[in-house]
Amino acid sequence: KITVFLPLKAIKPISEGPKRIPFPNNNSSLATSLPISLFI
Repeated sequence: KITVFLPLKAIKPISEGPKRIPFPNNNSSLATSLPISLFI
């Protein structure tokens, strides 16, 4: 299991369709990062 912090700017274009997941509108780089768990 590898946890990678991916910025929301890279995830935002994917969620531009149905906005079901509310993203925090913060300018902090740590606050605008989601822990992505990759199972390899």
